[in-house]
Amino acid sequence: HLSIRRQRQMCIRDSASIMSDYQSSSKPPITTTKLTTTTAKPVPVLVNSWAFNGDFSDSVGGANVIGGSNYGLTFDRFGYPNSALNLTNGYAQLPPGIYFSGTFTVTMWAYLSSSINNNNRWGLIYFTTKIDDVSNDIYLAFNGGGNNFIIQGAGPGLTPPGQINNPNLILQRFNPNVWMHIAFTVDSSRIVRYYLNGVENCLSYELAALPASINRPFNFFGRDYSYNGYANGAYDDVKFYSGAMDSASIMSDYCLLYTSDAADE
Repeated sequence: HLSIRRQRQMCIRDSASIMSDYQSSSKPPITTTKLTTTTAKPVPVLVNSWAFNGDFSDSVGGANVIGGSNYGLTFDRFGYPNSALNLTNGYAQLPPGIYFSGTFTVTMWAYLSSSINNNNRWGLIYFTTKIDDVSNDIYLAFNGGGNNFIIQGAGPGLTPPGQINNPNLILQRFNPNVWMHIAFTVDSSRIVRYYLNGVENCLSYELAALPASINRPFNFFGRDYSYNGYANGAYDDVKFYSGAMDSASIMSDYCLLYTSDAADE
């Protein structure tokens, strides 16, 4: 394994390269003799952010945790107390809201404190209009011992929703008892990408439809839609974006949060 210092150096180098590319892409549009211009891609907008620094608040969207079961605060990946969401066979519930509409990105740090057996799931997030109704839900979960994951998302009347539940699609297992950075993106072509520690970790997959812009009354961290997938683990720095981040931005997010000055050398 690379030392933390070495990994931080690699991240700092990658982040510098990413910033250089970003600055180059941010130059004014170039007008040609044919009066054509280059345009920058839309930048994903942060719409929700839960840092769990002493509380359960959403500092961007105001979607603070409103309840749950067997949840609290615990040590984060840097060893600070009361700085991450802890679930002990439990879940945390969020208020009603739209949350997902069209393209999106989810990023988070997660710590699975026990292995998932082959007959169970770890529901990372579950946002739905009706419990056990998959017609308009957004559901991300690890399944079958963490070798594969499921993502569901569909529009009205579309059955079944898109699911990635084939272990052959996953390049690296999600391991228990270690903090790992997770990211999911869905772009305008309905293509799903899953990243682990900044690196794309799945063959691309197409959802049946982009999420509809509707109110979702039932929203959870750590709950499975069938009630048997409550989480044993922790969450930190959970963020939702409107729009799909590209691979360089995912790596930058991973490096930014991994190389915090709070991290030990």
